[in-house]
Amino acid sequence: MKHCSIAYCPSKAVLPIVFVPGIMGSRLKATNGNFKDETVWDPPRSGNLPSDATRATDPVIPESEWQRRRHPRTGRLMEPDEDYTRAQFARNANEEVQNPFAGGWEWARLDGEERRARLIGESGIAFSEDYLIVDYGEKEDFANRLGPDIVDMALERGWGGCVWEFYGGFLRWLHYHGGAAISPGGDVRLEVWAHPYNWTDDNTNAARGLAQTVDQAYSDAQKKYAGKPDYPVRKPVVITHSMGGLVGRAYAKHFGGESTCQAMIHGAMPTHGAPAAYKRMRAGFEGLSSVVLGRNGEQVTAVLANSPGGLELLPNQFHKTADGGQQWLFIEGPPDQPRNSVTLPKSDPYGEIYLNTDKWWRLVNAEWVNPSKDDGFELFTDQLEKAKIFHDSLGEYFHPNTMLFWSDDHLAWDRVEITALNTSLAPEAVATEYEFAYISPPAASGDGTVHSGSGKYVPDPVESIHTHTEDGTELEFTHEAAFSGQTVRSQIAFWLNEMVEEHSG
Repeated sequence: MKHCSIAYCPSKAVLPIVFVPGIMGSRLKATNGNFKDETVWDPPRSGNLPSDATRATDPVIPESEWQRRRHPRTGRLMEPDEDYTRAQFARNANEEVQNPFAGGWEWARLDGEERRARLIGESGIAFSEDYLIVDYGEKEDFANRLGPDIVDMALERGWGGCVWEFYGGFLRWLHYHGGAAISPGGDVRLEVWAHPYNWTDDNTNAARGLAQTVDQAYSDAQKKYAGKPDYPVRKPVVITHSMGGLVGRAYAKHFGGESTCQAMIHGAMPTHGAPAAYKRMRAGFEGLSSVVLGRNGEQVTAVLANSPGGLELLPNQFHKTADGGQQWLFIEGPPDQPRNSVTLPKSDPYGEIYLNTDKWWRLVNAEWVNPSKDDGFELFTDQLEKAKIFHDSLGEYFHPNTMLFWSDDHLAWDRVEITALNTSLAPEAVATEYEFAYISPPAASGDGTVHSGSGKYVPDPVESIHTHTEDGTELEFTHEAAFSGQTVRSQIAFWLNEMVEEHSG
């Protein structure tokens, strides 16, 4: 396995890059209803992410932009200072881009019905792919995040539609440092684009849009360098995070991406779904993220059970656990009854698990899908059918030139062990309690959300690198911070260098 410690060769080249975020990684606004024209999704910054998404990390801040501060004792204005200016950019950036709905406390007060109203529509209304669109932001929103020399370019290329605290640092690193990291001493120029999308919708639609973004990135680069033969424009490379990998693979298989982009790099991809999706629809998210994403099954189900995109993250028929097993749901009956152990799926998770309506371990409660109404099961099954069709069609396909990195340093669910409890024993259930059921903590290696089996069990041509590379370098990361670490970025630079050098000279 090759690694980023290998020396680079100086080159001249232009390389369009298109980055695809994961689920919940695109800023969204409503097109109609009570929240028309409101930004309804732009989550607040997590403490797990580095603060490299602001202008405080600009390589150069022109002296003309340096700001003055007052002396702490005398109150007199001091000379303009670059360090003080960087600190101001970092502080002010926390108040930009995100609207009031993004605040953690705002989301903490919302029950399932209110969450559904913002991201799906009012109770009783079926999912519509037209309800949400990407909010690409306005120029004035990015004063402390993007310098005036690049803000117009960045917004035209979709950067503003990404959840900035998740991905702003990586996009900025690609723009400012990516070329030098790829070819020290050379002149590789990256033309960096992003493809945010409505993550509640079927990933097929996001893949169709990705084809247009990649085509535009390539054609714009060709026009920009038309008179510069020393800078050959390479075919674009698509880089994805999490569910964005499903979008990228669908684009490559169904919308011409196998020939129009030269390679794909996937990070933290739930290759065939993740059991964590089942756990969270049953019992909510974990840790501080649960405040925004949902503390219990009712809050999570109200959104994800209505979202084909969310349902496409459930383990599909090709899913394998970290040890290569097919069964991932381990069920134990209540202790006062004969032990009723069941292990699923035998072959079809859709029919055996997700469509079940009467077992206590079923995926959804109908009243959670459609809060305050009688029955939401049909609303759920309509979207689940889209998810099944998506995975039936995608299968185990990968772009023929694929690189993939994944973490194995954090625990994740590769299986869900769920045990029914008597009412009298219910207090023994922890935060994952659901109808007196207990879900065991995660026990497999992974990144906290996606388990290591998603990186292990891929086709042979895929170059798959886990946390510890052959020379011992650590690529350790948690799921949401997959692109924040320098070692991961260096590995990506190495892969891009290989692509540039392959076509040089």
